[in-house]
This record gives sequence, C-alpha cells and structure tokens, in this order.
Amino acid sequence: MDPKRRALKELLEKFGGSSLSITKETADELAAKGTPAEGLPITTIEDENNVVLGCAFWHQHAFVDDRRALCERCGADICYRPHAAKAKHKVCMNCLPDVVRELEAEEKANEAAASKNADRPLTEK
Repeated sequence: MDPKRRALKELLEKFGGSSLSITKETADELAAKGTPAEGLPITTIEDENNVVLGCAFWHQHAFVDDRRALCERCGADICYRPHAAKAKHKVCMNCLPDVVRELEAEEKANEAAASKNADRPLTEK
C-alpha cells in the first residue's frame, strides 16, 4: 500500500468511531494529489450543521490560500481550507477525538431528553 493511502487509512481508523466525513472540495483536492478518499462520506457544510473540522497545524499547510486560526480547545495555530470556513468547531488533530466524543455524548443526551419528554403525558409537559 502506498504511503498516502496508508496515512489516510490510519487517520480513518483513528477516528473511525465518529461520523467522519469530508467536503467534496477536499475529496477533489485529495484525488488531485493522488490520494482518493475512497469510502469516506461526502458532506456539505451548511449554516445549520454542527460540523467539527479537524485541522492541520499551520506549519503543515499545503495550499497558499489556506486559512489560519487557533484550535478552539488548546489554542494551537491551525489551518483549514477556505471552503470549510462554515464549520462550527475548528480544532487541531490532537483535540479532534475528544471534541467529537463530547459532541456525540451531548447529542445522545439531548436525544434521550427529547425522547423522555415525548413519552410524558401532556398534562406533565
């Protein structure tokens, strides 16, 4: 297996428990660089999406139009692609697993609370 495919495979395995996806633009960029993102779901970032964006550290950026920011968790200097600017959470790859786990737990708790409220008789609501 070539090194690029192996690196992508390792990344997917690292974050496999989450709902990892990439944008169409990122998929196109990866394919152009020789690493097609086979098997990854493609997502469109809209204003209402609660998207977590895992960002490279700034010194790892690859494109001249990369955007620069700070990881919202640890404050590391990160970069991201311009088409991903709408992502609600921008974190470095080190913080990504914890943030995704916390957001998934929060989402499950909200679903459980909504389900509990739906099961109550109308007089209790």
